[in-house]
Amino acid sequence: MQSVQLKERPFKISGKIKIDTYRAGMVAAVEPLLRERRSIFHLQNSDAWRDYFERLDRRIEEVKAEYFIGTTVQCSNLVMDSPGYGIDLIIQRLIGMNTYSLNILFGEIGTGATTPALADTALTAPTNRAAVGFQQNSGSTDAIFQFFFADSQLANETYNEFGTFVDGTSTIGSGQIFNHALLSPAYTKVSGQDTTVQVDFSFANS
Repeated sequence: MQSVQLKERPFKISGKIKIDTYRAGMVAAVEPLLRERRSIFHLQNSDAWRDYFERLDRRIEEVKAEYFIGTTVQCSNLVMDSPGYGIDLIIQRLIGMNTYSLNILFGEIGTGATTPALADTALTAPTNRAAVGFQQNSGSTDAIFQFFFADSQLANETYNEFGTFVDGTSTIGSGQIFNHALLSPAYTKVSGQDTTVQVDFSFANS
């Protein structure tokens, strides 16, 4: 009887960052819809609510499209890999260590231009933090998060970095950093524009 050799397929997490710009007023226009979406997020997989949830998502995209200017940044990002951060947070939950929820709750943008490293515990020079405005399970392999910054919330400046955080509060630097991206090209915010940062994480056996 021949033995069967099973080839291991390494598990990989990859990600990307996308920054879109909109005419000022988009965040205010879309916020009531985002708030409603967050209030029913736990029902998204229910048959009774799925159609309503999908209609709500389409309406959000329609409103954003009315204000859309363009995409200014698309680049990869680095998921942290050190005790208590990034990949280790997933491992901790798998083995029953529930100190951290593993829920990504906040995103930070900053001006630091230092190349991210696996052992980073914070952004280099964070300036602004936003709570998750939109999150989505896409095709059972991708986790999508969007963070919204109104024109008045983000200074007209050049931004070089972005990261997401598990747990924490609205205080900059709190929580456990999950990923850290060096924006390429850098994002130059100008007056009269709202900003959305989308972070995608892809999970695959490659």
